[in-house]
Amino acid sequence: MNDPTDLNASNGAGIAYLAMPENVLLITPAWVPFARELIIANGVIEIAASLALVIRTRLR
Repeated sequence: MNDPTDLNASNGAGIAYLAMPENVLLITPAWVPFARELIIANGVIEIAASLALVIRTRLR
């Protein structure tokens, strides 16, 4: 569960969402409202979650 490769993958996905949201828009269904904004928000949340996992692991 606390495998560092999982954290790197999550962080990488978050960075990709922020850096290249157009690529993710290509696979997003047309019925999704505010798709670009949701993709960017998802990237921020993924990065925050991976950082929270690292901080939580270090506090133990």
